[in-house]
Amino acid sequence: MCELRKASGGQLFLCACAPLRRGLSRAGSDSPAGHHSTMPTLKPMQRRLRHVQEIAIRNLDPEYMRGFTMELNTPDEIGQIAVSKPFFNTMNPGWDLENQLDSFYRNLREVEVCVSRLEATVTVEGDAAKEDSTTPPRRLKLLFSLMELHPIGHDLSRLPPVPPTTILVKMCDLWHTFRGTLPPQPHPQTPPPPPVQPFPASPDSSPTGLASLGLTNVSFAAATAAAGRAQGNSGDIVGIKEASPREVVNSNAAPKGSKTITTSQICAHGERLGKEITRRRVAINDTQHLLTQINAHLSPKPDEAVSDTTSPSMSSLQQRLKAVQARLQKTRVLLQAKRDELQKGESRLAEEKAQRQKRRERLRRCQRGLQSVKLRLGQSVKDLPSSKTDLRAIQQALYCRRTRMLYELFQVYPIENNGRHRSIRGIPLPSIDVLNRQDLREEEKVATALGFLIHLLLLMAKYVEVPLRMVMVCASSRSFLRDPLSDPPGLEYPLFYRGLDRARFPSALRFLMENLQQFLLSRAHKIASRNNLLENTECLIHREMWGLNVNP
Repeated sequence: MCELRKASGGQLFLCACAPLRRGLSRAGSDSPAGHHSTMPTLKPMQRRLRHVQEIAIRNLDPEYMRGFTMELNTPDEIGQIAVSKPFFNTMNPGWDLENQLDSFYRNLREVEVCVSRLEATVTVEGDAAKEDSTTPPRRLKLLFSLMELHPIGHDLSRLPPVPPTTILVKMCDLWHTFRGTLPPQPHPQTPPPPPVQPFPASPDSSPTGLASLGLTNVSFAAATAAAGRAQGNSGDIVGIKEASPREVVNSNAAPKGSKTITTSQICAHGERLGKEITRRRVAINDTQHLLTQINAHLSPKPDEAVSDTTSPSMSSLQQRLKAVQARLQKTRVLLQAKRDELQKGESRLAEEKAQRQKRRERLRRCQRGLQSVKLRLGQSVKDLPSSKTDLRAIQQALYCRRTRMLYELFQVYPIENNGRHRSIRGIPLPSIDVLNRQDLREEEKVATALGFLIHLLLLMAKYVEVPLRMVMVCASSRSFLRDPLSDPPGLEYPLFYRGLDRARFPSALRFLMENLQQFLLSRAHKIASRNNLLENTECLIHREMWGLNVNP
């Protein structure tokens, strides 16, 4: 709602009441001094970095006055969100963050503000002097969480003295800082709107009264539309009256929400509105003319009406046309299906051709491999006689070498037959039955003879490559046998009994006899004796050296 007034000099001004003043302020007019619109506040858990409008610092260290920049980083300093322009000669910088935040960081709740002093030579605008800084760069880091901030007010100019390096964050047109740093400002009260004067029932509201004010119907409609656009709605005018010079003076002292409109502005709006109405009327006439022409073209002619009476009915023709269109549509669908099947068949045919080509290539490779194998086989068949001859020669050389080594071994450990018993290197070794009843005084000779026999058997097994069941460990007169398959594994059976349990000595003799019998059977020789160790050993040596099948 508004009120149109006229001064003595012929100047008109439009006085807006409270709703219109709010519309004018949104349209771009200056708001009254001390007036603050109530903005919605966010709960601490709802605050995000996208709500931050501006960041300010108060009472910064004077050493930063030569030049510094402000950076906005993530708390872990992994990503840099934004960097400000350099600040010079100020201890109270303010950084506007509008259109500077990346969408990736807009939902952060905790950020870090870094103030970095410029380390190079800086020239300040408007100051001809240049200052060289030799002090190393210094970074001031301020980490804060948006959930921990507390609102303090709308205007920073009303702040009381603040502590050094105080950070202020503006969210929803409200400044925030850490709790306990500053007390909150009292919210200013909005002045009450002036009373609206009712529309007077006087001749001034008639067209004659408007003419006396210098207004026409069109200009009055323009004024009404202008007021409505400023208010954001239809904008009805409540009343119009002529103001005296005293009222004009009083109108100058009206609240600052009122706005002055001259007669020329109202006339200009009226002229534009009249031109728009004329243009729309011309467009409506052109549209009516085009509709008339279209109806004339669509209406049937007399000769055509006569011909229609003799021709088949239009409805039957339309039915036939619909049937033909339906058949055509079905044919198109079937054709498309056949085309799809044909395309699928072509794709399958191409795949089969590719697989057949791969099989052919694989068959060619196999044929080439088979041909090379046949060639190598033929060459091997040709070389077989010479290979057999070489093999016989190698076998003969191996047999001779093995026989020679066994003969030399037999010379080192000669076995002599003394009738009742046999001896190895002059030390008699009776049968197992006698050894089980041997006196303790004969233990040293028996252990020495058994040590010689263990060494002889180890070398023979190595020469002829025969693995034995029991592992024989040669340690001269302290030799022993080890069973790798016993539980626990590695159980030892000594071939001596001085200082040990004699009960394990017969087991060691029995395992040694089993090793000798295994040796004989693996070389396809008969067992000479079931009770004499040296007799079986002598039989093994003679049969390996001379191939004898009888006792020597």
